[in-house]
Amino acid sequence: MKVIKLSNTIQKNRITLHGKEIQEVFFEYSGDMYLICSPVFTNLKTNFHTLGLICLLLCRPYWHSAQSTTYQQCWNEFSFTRPIADKYALETSLSNSFSDSPENASIFSAHTQFGLCISLHYYKKAKLNFSVLGAYYSNYYVPEIGQREYPEFRLSGQVTGFLKKIPYILQSRTRLEFRMIENTNGQFSEVFRLRERLRYTKPLNSKMIRQGTWFILLSDEVSFKSPSDLTGKELFDRNELTAGLGYAFTDNFQADLDYTLQHVPRPGGNEIYQALQINLQFYNPWLNLKRKVKKKQITSGS
Repeated sequence: MKVIKLSNTIQKNRITLHGKEIQEVFFEYSGDMYLICSPVFTNLKTNFHTLGLICLLLCRPYWHSAQSTTYQQCWNEFSFTRPIADKYALETSLSNSFSDSPENASIFSAHTQFGLCISLHYYKKAKLNFSVLGAYYSNYYVPEIGQREYPEFRLSGQVTGFLKKIPYILQSRTRLEFRMIENTNGQFSEVFRLRERLRYTKPLNSKMIRQGTWFILLSDEVSFKSPSDLTGKELFDRNELTAGLGYAFTDNFQADLDYTLQHVPRPGGNEIYQALQINLQFYNPWLNLKRKVKKKQITSGS
């Protein structure tokens, strides 16, 4: 496969990918023209390869043209999900982010962000879910890493599809975010962001994730945003790779410990985040707690 960089000119070329001749599409990016292949294939494996090539080409100008700053961080998220009606569930998530600094190598050196997210999920089919999310994020003043204090509100729509559930889970998630971020003048700027994630989860000692099951997870998420003065003129936002190990303590409570590598390419300097993630997920915790208390009372009474 050939990739052609053009500057103020257009050239005619034919490209072959996986033995098939395809048409070329030109994409303007940071003052240069990059050739991106956009065939329509029926083979799923080929589609994944093509998507990866497109993401690689979008990031390429910044990987080679800017220096990188690396941060070591710790992220955590605690989510509580409760069914509220047939095929509907309500989820509340609390998240925190911590970071190191040039003066302190500890990943808990500075508290950088607190987040609250409320989601309404609609389970249309066994392998297809729709969600609406509302979130608030408080970003704290951390001058050591160049972060200012500002709030952010998000309203999102999400579609989750399960390509396979047994003996492993292959999940595709598409999320469109409408972000309202406070700028340095105290006014809110609107930014759209599209996030596409592919996640693989494999139970190790069972066919399904249930009590006593260990599991591994792998995921990759790419994000694209609308150009703005606040977040930059780039279309490509970031790429996030995650690998982790989890354990289901009960059928309704599981935890996972992950390592995430997030790459944020920018013309003035790339940002790389290496994060340790601690995630706890509770499903209908209050009802389960009531059942345990009631069962204990019955046992004690007898």
